[in-house]
Amino acid sequence: MKKIRLVEIKKIIQKALNEINENDPEWEELELERKPYTANVGDGDPSDLGDLTKDQIESEAIALFEELSEKQPDLKTVCDILNKPELNTGYGKSILSHGNENDKVAISDGTFTIGDAVPTQGEIWFFKSVLFGVSDTKFKTAVASLKDNAKSSPALKVNYADMNGAPHILDGHHRWSGQFAFGEPSHIMAGLNFEFPTNTLQRALSALQVAIASNVKKGSPLPSAGATKGGGINCFRSSPNQLAQKLLNNIGNAATEFDGKANGSILSEEWMQMVLSGAESEFKKWVEKAIRQNGVLGESMANIDIEKLRQDLGNEFQGDNKGGGTETLSKEFADMSQIDVLFAAMAEKNGQDIKNCPLRKIICHEIGLRYSKLPGPAEELPPRKYMPQLDGDIGPADKSGETPEASPEAIKDQFEAGNVNWDIEYTLPNEQEEKNETKNESINLRRWNKLAGLLKD
Repeated sequence: MKKIRLVEIKKIIQKALNEINENDPEWEELELERKPYTANVGDGDPSDLGDLTKDQIESEAIALFEELSEKQPDLKTVCDILNKPELNTGYGKSILSHGNENDKVAISDGTFTIGDAVPTQGEIWFFKSVLFGVSDTKFKTAVASLKDNAKSSPALKVNYADMNGAPHILDGHHRWSGQFAFGEPSHIMAGLNFEFPTNTLQRALSALQVAIASNVKKGSPLPSAGATKGGGINCFRSSPNQLAQKLLNNIGNAATEFDGKANGSILSEEWMQMVLSGAESEFKKWVEKAIRQNGVLGESMANIDIEKLRQDLGNEFQGDNKGGGTETLSKEFADMSQIDVLFAAMAEKNGQDIKNCPLRKIICHEIGLRYSKLPGPAEELPPRKYMPQLDGDIGPADKSGETPEASPEAIKDQFEAGNVNWDIEYTLPNEQEEKNETKNESINLRRWNKLAGLLKD
């Protein structure tokens, strides 16, 4: 198929339409195919041009559609166009939501295995990810992680797309990576599965940004996420020991130092009590796996001598009648497993500073090691600031201080109704195909009329 630029198509279509008699049945059919603007999305209003002309707005709309029609749209370019003043008018917003049947996307509630997922960004910030597992006491995500109940937790829902044989994370990378580090890769997560009719990741991400942009308040940019407070430590570019040390250095510190939306304190006494009361057996298995399979006790990692701990905790002084005596290991500690020795050595049970707790050292080093095994992105992608934020801020705060946020459920409804103008593939058959592909030509006419429903001369 021969691809033609939109500006050339416009000339071809206009010339053809000028030659059609208004009473021609074909013309009537095309009129019926055209979808009027009916979407009630955000600030969309075809009559609102702001301080611009229709030509100025339509020029940027065509630039957007030309980029979307590429086999591999450039996400940065798509975001840059969507943030321009032209598409931040009511008319521009209405263009973004002026889809049709071809734009509909089926979206379903789905589940996937954590270890099978593929990230779509190359920046995952350590504290924004790890806090789900090591500080939160409000939603008890650590308990859900250990007991394989993440799929039932509203706080751990992600948005993804099954593409090319694997679930690709579209939005929710920190929730997913946090589960990988403090759950098990074999556990299950849940969320919205966007069943895009494309295997091109850049097209799916671009479609999401178009949907989000149609909801953004006029004059506001697309929601964008950068590095978090606390240094912006990228998990993909840090060693296990670097990540472990960062966590160790902040044991007991408030999670809000790193993420304003987080709660609790890092590996606090409250957190430890929550985990032990809700998932003690699973937690001990997690720690045992860290020791048996991953060797976190070693000198290069946590550097903990469990036998010395056993002696320190279990030795009892046995005196004799001459004022002397010897230290003997109590039967309780002699028979105790390594895991139980570690839990007996918890800071809470010995009046120690939690920063020096051996069990917490093991947790930190195991988490650092697990992040090093996190699957990397499938392809080279733009920085995180260009990635879709389906629950990001879409306007300034109101008088009460509340900031409007995008809604994944609302965007889901919008895609399912065909109210996201994203699926733009303008093609015409070549000479050899023309005789047998008149149907394809009429489809192209309808696709142009879809746009022409708003973009009229």
